[in-house]
Amino acid sequence: MMSLSYINQQLTIYLGIFLLIIGVIGNGLNIWIFSSTSAYRRTPCTFYFLANSVDNILFIGINLISRVVSIGFNFDLTQTSVYWCRARQYFIAVFGLFSFTCACLT
Repeated sequence: MMSLSYINQQLTIYLGIFLLIIGVIGNGLNIWIFSSTSAYRRTPCTFYFLANSVDNILFIGINLISRVVSIGFNFDLTQTSVYWCRARQYFIAVFGLFSFTCACLT
């Protein structure tokens, strides 16, 4: 019989990787579409969408990869490195708030 911690670990690995791939593809398509078409480059709102997409890729990369590695593979860098622990918390807060700021400005 499988334990709940094993199920949590497997869900974190597979759903985390799936969400990472889908998030990077979706935000990459946003960047490609909004930066390639000249009609979109004329509006200031497009700049906020582009900045938000770049921010989302960074947020997903830092938050989701570290979460999958720590829960899924039992290798927590925040336990071994004080600098990574502080930097990770800082980047999660900054990138999360920047996303809300871009949403408010559009």
